[in-house]
Amino acid sequence: MVNIRKLLAVVLAMLLLTLPVLAEEAERQAAANEAYAGVLLDGAAITPGEGDMHMPADWNVVRFALVDLNEDGVDECILELAEYEAFIILFAYNDGVWAWEWSYRGMNKLKDDGTFSFSSGALDNGVGQLTLRATAEGDQWGILPLAESISCQDEAGNVIVTYWLDGGAESTDEAGFLAALEAQDAKLDALWYDYTPENLQMLLRH
Repeated sequence: MVNIRKLLAVVLAMLLLTLPVLAEEAERQAAANEAYAGVLLDGAAITPGEGDMHMPADWNVVRFALVDLNEDGVDECILELAEYEAFIILFAYNDGVWAWEWSYRGMNKLKDDGTFSFSSGALDNGVGQLTLRATAEGDQWGILPLAESISCQDEAGNVIVTYWLDGGAESTDEAGFLAALEAQDAKLDALWYDYTPENLQMLLRH
């Protein structure tokens, strides 16, 4: 028979251990949201990432989402642009807001858990998540493939397709790859909001 008092004591102890972590994450998220609001509502400066970035006033943003893309406990702010089907990722970093441009084919069907589909061709596609990696040129975003299809040609010109899971750590067959895609499709989609001052104010400074 379960000792209710002991069980409650264990649950209470777990909550007491978890609360400081949750409070710290909430504080970090609030600071990040205020930084995003500063850029998007107040015109604060932004630090460009790789590539030739536009200033916020030049972005034709149609909608935005707040999703934790790299599992660090803090949501990034993803802006979807209209004219060339791309995304701008805003992330709070080193006491500032940095921006990276990401192509449409590189981030399809964004999910609530930060994962997404990507494609560079009919036989080269998959699902993954973003990671922030240290490189010789500084920290940069990259894709960590969770399931991936890769094609190549042999010496005779025949197309060979290989399938991988867990960032290339595990090989699989087409059935395993398709099962991973099906599981990805079943996840909850990210919530997107019309890019309006009212929505920015509501979500970033509520």
